[in-house]
Amino acid sequence: MNSLADIDFPALIKAKKSQGGYFPSPSSWNDEVLYFLLLDRFSNGHETAENLFHASDAGNAVQNDSDAQHWRNAGGNWCGGDFKGLMDKIPYLKDLGITAIWISPIFKQIKNSNSYHGYGIQDFLETDPDHFGTKEEFKLLVEKA
Repeated sequence: MNSLADIDFPALIKAKKSQGGYFPSPSSWNDEVLYFLLLDRFSNGHETAENLFHASDAGNAVQNDSDAQHWRNAGGNWCGGDFKGLMDKIPYLKDLGITAIWISPIFKQIKNSNSYHGYGIQDFLETDPDHFGTKEEFKLLVEKA
């Protein structure tokens, strides 16, 4: 697919209807609890009880100037959050009372760019498989959400 004109929308709609239809947007967003997240900063899907942040970790991230510099440098690079990580956290978000998720752009990013925020878009028709995951993984995320 090279452009939006390549999408056969009638066939797409027919196929989706045969699978039970679309999940409609609410007529009013007043009662929705929206959670916005930068996908790269949220979760990478490889977390274990050992590498999660715990309350006992508070205050121990920066002990000296070298730690502080490392912390600042890490904030400007990719952290690895992806579709799988978000999918794994859907139950957590549900427990918080979240009813709608708004994620940062997931499109294919310009190569060799530190646009972890998703706004360095190279291709609006592709997900960024190197950072966020494949279209198929995104579809699974939407279905789970």
